[in-house]
Amino acid sequence: MGSADVVTETVWEIEPHTKAKHEILTRYLDAWFPILASWSERVLFIDGFAGPGSYRSGEPGSPRLALESAKGQARFLRNSNVMFLFNEADPSRFQLLEEWRTNGNGAVPSNFSVLTRNQQFVDLAGEIVERRGDKRLVPTFAFVDPFGFKGVPLALICDLVRDRRSELFILFSFNSVNRWITHEGQQGNLSELFGCSDYAQADGLGPDERKRFLADLYERQLREVGQFPYVSRFEMIEMRGRTSYFLYHCTRSLKGLEVMRSAMWKIDPTNGSQFSDRVAGIEPLFDATFTLDLDKLLIARFKGQTVPIKVLQDFVLTGTRYAPAHLKKETLKPMQERGLIECIGQKRKGTYPEGVLIHFL
Repeated sequence: MGSADVVTETVWEIEPHTKAKHEILTRYLDAWFPILASWSERVLFIDGFAGPGSYRSGEPGSPRLALESAKGQARFLRNSNVMFLFNEADPSRFQLLEEWRTNGNGAVPSNFSVLTRNQQFVDLAGEIVERRGDKRLVPTFAFVDPFGFKGVPLALICDLVRDRRSELFILFSFNSVNRWITHEGQQGNLSELFGCSDYAQADGLGPDERKRFLADLYERQLREVGQFPYVSRFEMIEMRGRTSYFLYHCTRSLKGLEVMRSAMWKIDPTNGSQFSDRVAGIEPLFDATFTLDLDKLLIARFKGQTVPIKVLQDFVLTGTRYAPAHLKKETLKPMQERGLIECIGQKRKGTYPEGVLIHFL
């Protein structure tokens, strides 16, 4: 439930980019809970910085949203043990969170377990990792949404979600990192955050290059240290126009990548990668998603080849910024009309079901 910069109040107003973050989270969880339940009899959701559970005007925080998402998928989860671990280090916020857990979360299915902890996240994560030892943890979705960058060591977090079916949704507090990156007293925290000292190379770079370097470095470390082949990134911009933070979703599942990519495109139908408080509540100028270069990317990769539709779907996910939903109606259909592709096994023009082969001329 956190934000990029430190908040001192027990309960605070929700910002537009936080609402966008929560929409991405809930869209993903609505699909993730049934998927994980099909893989395992036990599922764990960890919220490492849960906050008080609600915002000042009553909007639900991430713990409430996660629980409500699971309740909405209860019919798919009836044969699973669904566990929630909500952690909040601040005593005043924890008290409100605990009050909600005991009095305000409504009827909870009997196969759901809701636990709360009042610890520093780094201590909680270390405790879980130590108790588990070499054993596999149940499939876990860890939501790590801190204030600032202290106490979120990359190596420990990656160890927490090392099981191949576990996933990580983590906030990288770029604005805070950018302010403190050369401060002598923060080098230990920064080294733990990145899991390396390469961040120091950002010193002296121009603003845009520095932001790109740090965001790319953090993504590289998530891929390499966490052994996550699929990492999606989303930028949050505050009202003054500066980047507040980046969200990273890390998964080892193509299906997980597809669901998160689709959720991010719902928030940003132009690029699928950014939200700004400046445009919150403003209707987009265009209804259609821009997919102006997906056809060019497909031609560059597959020219002269004949490939199944599944190969194209996987390429869109792993080789472009787009979602599979952009492939058929928005890209292949216009390409076929322009004579850029031929379709083998197609029963009706403009449709591309499984089994159809696409030949790129």
